[in-house]
Amino acid sequence: MKFIPNIITLIRILIIPWIPYVYLKLNLTSLALLLVVLAALTDFLDGFIARRFHATSFIGQVLDPLADKLFLIVIIYTLFTSDALTQSFVLPFIGIELVFIVVSGFFWIYDKTYLVKAGLFGKIATALFFLLSILSFTPFPGQYLIPGFYIVLFFKLISMVSYGSHLIKEIHRRKIQSSRHQDIQE
Repeated sequence: MKFIPNIITLIRILIIPWIPYVYLKLNLTSLALLLVVLAALTDFLDGFIARRFHATSFIGQVLDPLADKLFLIVIIYTLFTSDALTQSFVLPFIGIELVFIVVSGFFWIYDKTYLVKAGLFGKIATALFFLLSILSFTPFPGQYLIPGFYIVLFFKLISMVSYGSHLIKEIHRRKIQSSRHQDIQE
């Protein structure tokens, strides 16, 4: 049972690159919308199954946030390329996502036993982003979506500060713990 959420996450990762291709190259808005909805559903479903059936795994804890980041970056790229979002929004947004990926990756390389789980602000930002992404591929007027994307950016910034603070505290806690462990051994 532990592998099912991971398979669902892998399906989401496989769906992601098709969204810009279908939307930008093939100009099939309805199919792009379907892919975005499927990606959103797989994000909900893999998390639900993992929690409900206690089927969490280390691989899932790495793959799920990576899939979320890839989805966010691809959607932002797609909407920017189609002139739905401006560069002044896209650059900070992608910058935040890349910082999350790089910092998480370096810390994971440093210590594979520690994975930062999404906090409340990150979860709000992701849920709101999925909703806005779905609406972006519908006839819903884009000018009403732009403020929502800035709200997502705001939550992302708060999440990044919270993540950084948590990471610093965890590094400090582990240094103290390691120091105590060394003192006991001496």
